[in-house]
Amino acid sequence: TYLGGGDRDEIRTLTLSANGDVLVGGVTASPIFPGTAGGAQPTYGGGAYDGFIARLSGDLTSLQQSTYLGGSGWGETLALALADNGDVLVGGFTSSTDFPGTAGGALPTHGGSIFDGFVSRLSGDLTVLRQSTYLGGSDYDYVYALTLAVGGEVLVGGTTSSSDLPGTEGGAHPLFGGGTDGFVARLSGGLTSLQQSTYLGGSDYDYVYALTLAVGGEVLVGGFTSSTDFPGTAGGAMPNYGGGTDGFVACLSGDLAELQQSTYLGGSTGDYVLALVLAANGDVLVGGNTS
Repeated sequence: TYLGGGDRDEIRTLTLSANGDVLVGGVTASPIFPGTAGGAQPTYGGGAYDGFIARLSGDLTSLQQSTYLGGSGWGETLALALADNGDVLVGGFTSSTDFPGTAGGALPTHGGSIFDGFVSRLSGDLTVLRQSTYLGGSDYDYVYALTLAVGGEVLVGGTTSSSDLPGTEGGAHPLFGGGTDGFVARLSGGLTSLQQSTYLGGSDYDYVYALTLAVGGEVLVGGFTSSTDFPGTAGGAMPNYGGGTDGFVACLSGDLAELQQSTYLGGSTGDYVLALVLAANGDVLVGGNTS
């Protein structure tokens, strides 16, 4: 099925509900996106792009509900996951200082610069925005990946240029490495408190694009890096930087206080890890692209 209005529309993320419905999120420039009437945000927020979330039947023959998600600036929805009660958790980035639902959130105000990451929680039928929070410091911040911990806490990953990203004290890497750093953060399920953050990167450019949970609750992270000093790679499958840009995979403790192991993944040119999942036997499967 197509899914879009009268302008540019892109799907960036997809998951399945317990009953087999298909939930998708992405970005739209269409002020007439289908199915938003009755949604948590039925009208276009403004700016160049709004995020959106849509729920379709499993056989893709009916659009059950859509909603915009954005303020008066630029916003994109890049990641989503379902809570045990069916609520929809969403992550992305926004330039809007009036992003909806942030009052009472862990970080209720925009951090600065142009783009902040955000996380939002909506009802499963997409008619109620329960809570949002910004997530970022005084420079550029983007949320690219999101998953849920066993206790219902929300784990997000992304990239930041902020040397003052909140909540990193006590994290595996509390200090900004330079260039851009990947980061991972853990929030309460209600998005009202930031429990812990950590930078993840070396002295050059680092991006976190995917994350999931290991069997023991550890956080598995994938992305790509230009840092020859990416932390924790000693003893890894590929301990040395290959060249160009390398993919990486890392394992953090569930509380984000310890980096247990990292490894580069790449050859001599450009390599990117963009997706990650856990196999039934506990192995880590990653995918991406390479030149």
